Amino acid sequence: MLKTKMFAGISMILAAAGLLSLSFAQTNQAPAAPAAQSPMLSRVTVTQIPSAMVGEWRDFQKNEVIPLMKKAGVVRSYVLGPATFGEAGEFIIIRPMKDLSEIDAPSPLIGALGQDMATTLVAGVTARSQRFNAKSRTFMMTGRPDLYIAMPAGYEAKLAVMGTTDVAPGRTEEYEKYFKEMLPVIGKTNVKGLLVGRVGLGGNPNQYIMFAMIDSFTDLAQFGPAFTKASAEMKIAPMPPGIATHMEYRVLRYAPDLSIQPAEPKPAK
Repeated sequence: MLKTKMFAGISMILAAAGLLSLSFAQTNQAPAAPAAQSPMLSRVTVTQIPSAMVGEWRDFQKNEVIPLMKKAGVVRSYVLGPATFGEAGEFIIIRPMKDLSEIDAPSPLIGALGQDMATTLVAGVTARSQRFNAKSRTFMMTGRPDLYIAMPAGYEAKLAVMGTTDVAPGRTEEYEKYFKEMLPVIGKTNVKGLLVGRVGLGGNPNQYIMFAMIDSFTDLAQFGPAFTKASAEMKIAPMPPGIATHMEYRVLRYAPDLSIQPAEPKPAK
């Protein structure tokens, strides 16, 4: 159906343009544990832009893709880019979803612009995005508030250490138990907050992704000693061997100019 194709067109733009939405706006306070029937889902896209084209790509996001996303009804899309340690030209976007049925829903663009104009607009932006030759992949991630450390109220994201951990099949319960034991240790460091999600469709279901929020590389330098000291004081043993099969870390910078957040409420007169 054309409605479904229209939504798929928007999704293709997000993937080609490399928009990865990360719901920072929902983390100013410790989120309540979601109901079993309403998991905290996000659609995550990781994209690789040629280094020589990053500036042009950023302008393309701000001038063409983001306005189109807003017209399509997107209210939250949070983007992180490379910050010294990681893949050059890699951008990550985490876009919250209510549930998978959103993918079947018709695009609000049709109601806002009419079917013909919406189709033409999506096709044009999609075609222009091809010049970036972005390599990207999209997967679903389920947020795990039980593994979070809440950020201070009003905290503005700056840098994030992104850690990915592949867990051996059949050992996810052991990993989560150990991670929960580590939360008080991490809480004694200078980390400003911690977000954790488990990968689903489109990726490795035994992979966990962690975003540790920090303000600067000076903070990052101080984290190691603080973590070691807290671990010793709390007598936390290392993770048992064989649980994690691969671990990788990179540093990302939050890009507010490429992100979409709900408008601030107007003060009462």
